[in-house]
Amino acid sequence: MTLSKLSLRNAKRQTGDYLVYFVTVTITAALLYACNGLIFSPEILKLSTLMKSLPVTIVLASIVVVCIMGWLVQYTTGFMFTKRSREFGTYILIGLENRQVARLFFLENLIVGAFALLFGILLGNLVFQALRAILLALFGIPYTFAFTFSFRAVALTLFYFVLIYLSAQLRSRRRIRSMKIYDLIYFDRLNENAALAKSGRRKKIFSASIVFGVAGTLLLLTRSLPTGILGAACIIVFLYGFFLSFSSGVPAWFDRRPGRKYQGQTLLIFRTLSAKLNTMGIMMATIA
Repeated sequence: MTLSKLSLRNAKRQTGDYLVYFVTVTITAALLYACNGLIFSPEILKLSTLMKSLPVTIVLASIVVVCIMGWLVQYTTGFMFTKRSREFGTYILIGLENRQVARLFFLENLIVGAFALLFGILLGNLVFQALRAILLALFGIPYTFAFTFSFRAVALTLFYFVLIYLSAQLRSRRRIRSMKIYDLIYFDRLNENAALAKSGRRKKIFSASIVFGVAGTLLLLTRSLPTGILGAACIIVFLYGFFLSFSSGVPAWFDRRPGRKYQGQTLLIFRTLSAKLNTMGIMMATIA
């Protein structure tokens, strides 16, 4: 059986797991197209001549969406890799080379990604219509539904999507090619190391994040574009600093209090948190 046929068969066999992955990537493509559609929308471009800050705001929002969606695709690709790492290790154990297994995983995700991109652009047009209707309503401009595609928005979405998607797949490919059989088989059992292991450093980052959060909120309340952008940056720093220090601090707090740690079902929750410290903190910050 060739790698292409094996990839297609695995994609069908892993339908349940890949459904979550497919939906995630589809939503990613949809949001990318919706934001790009706003950038190239004739009505929005006309409004931009009246409001100089509008195009800057839309572009900055698009950059934030691209960064968040890039992280999301990286996360879901890593999730799929973790779930199938033991299977990949078995493939290598029975005679396949690392590069062949890496290519197998790459082809599987390429198949899923191609269909997700197609459905994402179709869904993205509906999301774009909703965002367009909201913006036009804010300015009292009549809205008429028009299911049309912007080729420039499609091209920019394709560029962003390929950049995000391929970077995630190439990272997983490099990881598979460099890992040994033992590491692959037991990869799903590995715990993550704490991002902020030292208590003093954790407290400093937590305190600094609170300061950034307060400063960012005050800057956003000025309702000025330059200070608003700076305020948004402060809020982002606050979110990541707060959640990274929080996710590392909870297990450390229980470690210093064994009585509470072994009380009821607390140990199970503690074990779950300590196994995914870095991912948990970054995920909560990104969602926030």
